Amino acid sequence: MMNVQTRVLRRSLLFTAGCLLAVALRAQEVPAGAPVPSKTTALSLFGEPLTAIPMSATAQQEREERYRVAKAAAEARPDDVEAQVWWGRRAAWLGRFQEAVDVFSRALVRFPGDPRLLRHRGHRYITLRRFDLAVGDLKEAARRASGGSDVAEEGEGSAKVPTDTLRSNIWYHLGIAHYLAGDFEAALHAERECLRLPYTPDREAGVRFWSYLALRRLGRLEEARRELSPIRPNMAVVENRAYLLLMMMYKGELSPDSLLAPGVAGNDPLDPVILRYGVGAWYLVEGRRAEAVQLDREVLTFGQWHSFAHIAAEADLQRLGETPPSRSPAPGA
Repeated sequence: MMNVQTRVLRRSLLFTAGCLLAVALRAQEVPAGAPVPSKTTALSLFGEPLTAIPMSATAQQEREERYRVAKAAAEARPDDVEAQVWWGRRAAWLGRFQEAVDVFSRALVRFPGDPRLLRHRGHRYITLRRFDLAVGDLKEAARRASGGSDVAEEGEGSAKVPTDTLRSNIWYHLGIAHYLAGDFEAALHAERECLRLPYTPDREAGVRFWSYLALRRLGRLEEARRELSPIRPNMAVVENRAYLLLMMMYKGELSPDSLLAPGVAGNDPLDPVILRYGVGAWYLVEGRRAEAVQLDREVLTFGQWHSFAHIAAEADLQRLGETPPSRSPAPGA
C-alpha cells in the first residue's frame, strides 16, 4: 500500500504533467496574446482534475477587483510582508490556489520563516491535498509565532471584524492537516493547543467538531463525549452553525436525518457539504459504513472541493478503498 508521501508525489507529478500537456495543446489553439484560462487548478486525492469553484457573478467580480488591488499593492511594496500575504489570500479566494502558494513561496524567499506566510501557505497546501507540506509549514509557523505577540487576522470582507488570531489559525489548520492525513492523535494535540489560546464561539465550534471526530477515530468514546460537554445550542456562532448542529446531533439532541434537509444551517453553500460529511463521519464510527460512503459521495457532488469537509470525504473514501461518484459502478453493473 502506498504511503501518504508516495501518493502525494504521484499526484504532484501527474498534475505537473497534465498542466504541461494542457499548455502545449492550448498553445496550438489559442491566438498569440489571448488569455489562456486554466481549467484545472488542483487534483483530488483520486487524481481527478478539480476545476474552478462555483461562485456567483457578483462574488466573482468583487473578488477580482479586490485581487487586482491587492496584487498592485504587493507589487508596489515588495518589502511589505502584509501586502504579500493579502495578494496570496485574494488569489486563493478566487480559487487560484497554486498562484497563492507561489505568491507565498516567493515572499518567503524575501522574508524567510515569516509565520504569516507559512500559515497561509500551509492552509493552501491543504487545499491542494499536499498534507505533508501543509504540516511542515504549519509546524514551523507555530514555532516561529510562539515567541512574539499574537495578532488578529481579518477575514475576506473588508468590513468584517477579525474573530481569529494568527496563532489560533496556525494550530487549527495544523490539526486539520493531520486529520486529513489520517494522523488523528496529532490532530487532537494540535486542536487542543488551539483551545489553550483565546477563542471565539465559532473557533470553539470548529475545534471541538474536529477533535470529537479524531477521538472517535481513535476509539476514545467517553473522551469524545466529554469534548462536547461545553457545547450548547445557543452558542453565539456566526459562521460555524453547521458544526454546532452536528455536535448537537452527536450529543443526541438532533437526528441525523434532520440535518440533511435543505436549508438547515443557512445559505452558505458549504453548509450542506459540512453537514453531510459530519453525518457520514458519525455513521462511519458507528459501524454504518454503507451510509457513510453514500454521504461522502454526495459531498463530492457539490463542487465545493476547497472545503475541509470535501477533502475529508475524499480522504475517508480513499482510506476505505472506495471510489468517488464519477468512478462509481453504474447501477446494475
